[in-house]
Amino acid sequence: SQKLLNKINPQGMGGFDFIIVNDEPVLIDINLGRITGVHPFWSFCFKHNLPQIFHGFPVHASCSLEGLFEVLKKEEIIFSIDSKSGVVPFGWIPDEFGFVAIFGPHLQEVQAIADRLHIYFDCL
Repeated sequence: SQKLLNKINPQGMGGFDFIIVNDEPVLIDINLGRITGVHPFWSFCFKHNLPQIFHGFPVHASCSLEGLFEVLKKEEIIFSIDSKSGVVPFGWIPDEFGFVAIFGPHLQEVQAIADRLHIYFDCL
């Protein structure tokens, strides 16, 4: 993708979508010159001076938003600006749909938090 970026020299927002096939990334969509689904997470990173290491994913919102915050506090994985890590809900409709993101200073911490959330959401 770096060769493609160098050749087309895109300006503004955008991104590439990949899937993994036989353990190799395959470019499936080029989104240039527009906001994509990842931009809310990038904006959050920039606002809080975070490394751009995060994992966002949909979940079944099987509890209220208050219930989600209780779980995050109990597990001590609610986002903290001091630690620059934790879980942030980006959308929550009880009994329907939720979208959460995990932020952390390095990939191992993001994965460790995802592992702790796994008992609450079977989609991880």
